Amino acid sequence: MTDNNPASMYEFPFRLRSELPEFSVSDNLHIARMSEEDKKRLLHIENAKYDENGRLCSFTATSDCLMSNMPDPHLDQNDVFCSSNYIVTASCPERAKEFDFALKLAGNSCTALYIGFKTDTPATYYINPPSYFQGDALSVEEKDVKKISKLLEQITLLQNDKKLKTMKEIYMHALSMQRRKESRFIEIAIILEMLLLPSQSAELAYRFSLRLAKLLNKLTGEPVEEAFGHAKSIYNTRSRLVHSGKDSKLDDISPTAYNYVRLLLSAYIEDKNNFTDDTLDKLCLNQ
Repeated sequence: MTDNNPASMYEFPFRLRSELPEFSVSDNLHIARMSEEDKKRLLHIENAKYDENGRLCSFTATSDCLMSNMPDPHLDQNDVFCSSNYIVTASCPERAKEFDFALKLAGNSCTALYIGFKTDTPATYYINPPSYFQGDALSVEEKDVKKISKLLEQITLLQNDKKLKTMKEIYMHALSMQRRKESRFIEIAIILEMLLLPSQSAELAYRFSLRLAKLLNKLTGEPVEEAFGHAKSIYNTRSRLVHSGKDSKLDDISPTAYNYVRLLLSAYIEDKNNFTDDTLDKLCLNQ
């Protein structure tokens, strides 16, 4: 999304624990405490009351409010958004997303951006999914402003780093509220693998390819040699994406990978015993 009007700005409400009335983290990112008028204008709430953790607990909804009832014990993204008490004003949505990433790196917290409003038009911008997972709102004092500013500066310098782009996307998605804990952990572990493991592992690549080829041959009749070649390409592309964030053969192998996943997930649902280590090892030993 590109703005042709250089004077246009975006306002993103979000929640902090802070006594600072306002502060800046760069020349084009300014943060200020929300006024009652801001809450009515952007959140469409009045007479807001908050609990000891700063969560909205009572309010009067105006037109277009995302919440029509009191929050229940299972808080969702609309509740967190409507509990916003600060606004970051950004020059463009992309700059706001960089700030959002810096907030998530500054500390474990539920603080994140979700909905932004263009100042000179009715346009709305969504950052999906909002990364509202983890505890309470981020605590920000004067000393923390420098930390966030430094993080933001470093993120900006690496904005074209494809590996960081891939890790950022996985990380922000993992910290959304709707993820199962198992899925969230897998995504976090993938990032650690991207950061720490070597780019190639012949043993893992061979076992992956042979198991996939043998199983597909059993389930669909696809020739082992053909499936093995596809499996090797899938693993190599996965390795290049994990370790460099890019791969020139991604578009070529993706349709085959998606089809294999569909076939094997269906086979797992039908009989998960086909996927035990013993069964797969025996299958690979058969000529």
